[in-house]
Amino acid sequence: MQSQWKLSRGLGIANLLIVHRLSDLDAVGDVGSEARALARGLLADCSTKIIYQQETSEAPATAAALGLSTAERDQLPDLQRGDGLWRVGQRTFVVRHTSTKIEETLFDTDARMS
Repeated sequence: MQSQWKLSRGLGIANLLIVHRLSDLDAVGDVGSEARALARGLLADCSTKIIYQQETSEAPATAAALGLSTAERDQLPDLQRGDGLWRVGQRTFVVRHTSTKIEETLFDTDARMS
């Protein structure tokens, strides 16, 4: 994965790294292991980061890992469903994501939970 990340332009591919919490990266390998360092390195190599609502307890660690300001960190627990804090390079935006009826039909997973 790391080589794909580094060679993505030459390979003509885009990479997405999706985690529920940044602390999930700590489940990779042992503390201080190369595997964990590589997982954290992938995060550092991302030029665009999209952060959805975070639990209040997760917000400080998320902010520290992503270099968010205090104001950005404080927004994370208050983001509403469909809102994401986009970090593009050093610029940050709150973006409302919308979907079409067809997309909602294809990707709605809520029904599987009931």
